[in-house]
Amino acid sequence: MTENAGGKEAFILSAFRLLKDSYSFTFLVDRDDVAHQEELLALGARIARVPARRQHPIGYVRAVSRLVRTGGFHAVWLHQTVISSIEPLVAARAVGVPVRVLHSHSSANMSGRVSGILHHLQRPLTGLYANRRYACSAEAAQWLFGDTAWTFVPNIFDPDPFSFDADRRARVRRQLGLHPQERAVVHVARLGPAKNHAFDLRIMEELRAMGVRAQLLLCGDGPYRENLAADVQRMSLDHMVTFLGPRKDVPDLLQAADVMILPSTFEGLPYTALEAQAAGLPLLLSQAVSTSAQVGGQVTVLDLARGPAPWAQAIAAVDPGASPRRPNAVKGSPFDAGTALPRFQELLAADTPKES
Repeated sequence: MTENAGGKEAFILSAFRLLKDSYSFTFLVDRDDVAHQEELLALGARIARVPARRQHPIGYVRAVSRLVRTGGFHAVWLHQTVISSIEPLVAARAVGVPVRVLHSHSSANMSGRVSGILHHLQRPLTGLYANRRYACSAEAAQWLFGDTAWTFVPNIFDPDPFSFDADRRARVRRQLGLHPQERAVVHVARLGPAKNHAFDLRIMEELRAMGVRAQLLLCGDGPYRENLAADVQRMSLDHMVTFLGPRKDVPDLLQAADVMILPSTFEGLPYTALEAQAAGLPLLLSQAVSTSAQVGGQVTVLDLARGPAPWAQAIAAVDPGASPRRPNAVKGSPFDAGTALPRFQELLAADTPKES
């Protein structure tokens, strides 16, 4: 578990909520603060802190080995976007933990050069230590497992808070100062390299040139915040871009929006794409986003190589006064946490499920 409240952490939290009455949970942490810590502790989880791996690699390995050796664990479930660390699974195999899971959440390196080197060195070794290979999409599976068999595990969440409500939409739009005819374009993502926020600004330039009244709502924070803010100033887009920062009211923001954009350069399977479809919100995806993210919502896939104009044209075609929206596409799907318990109990059963 990390301090970033991103998609990987959202999955871990959802799985914990689903399984907490069947298992006791220990979260391995090598930093001071982690996402969702208050809820984890309130619901009975144990947080086991170990020395930071980057600063104290030997101390980290010793502490992880001691934790796994003395924990009496049924399962060790390692969530990765890049294989920079497999020590928990090595320790689990050494003491005979029956369920040893490596779970892929991305389709490319989201970290630095060193992590990329470690990924390519350690990827051939994972089969020695993991006896389950889980992934959120085929692209994520290829990134971590290559052509080895794997099991699809959906990014589950509770879709009910995202269901469209016209009164909530009106209230949140008033709070955000949005004009009734202003198209609210939302991008919910960490402000980092994979999410391609610079492309967002090019879309807004196109909309301005078209004379379309629109507001870009950037929900999230990250290392690119300062650069993006400087670009907004340089491009004179101050009146068209709002930095909302990290938010806990994403379901409300999606009610207020008219369209969500995800021009990502790579992804595993983004929660935000699923949430948009739960809210009945038109969704514009780049071709880099897995087709697994399409669950029956109003989805349009656009090629980044064609530039921002098709994105701006699609946004301009959206009617900000359109109501009602499409129904919640996630309810009853494999991504609905309300129907996922039997599947997740099977994923942690002692008998290894068939991988495909």
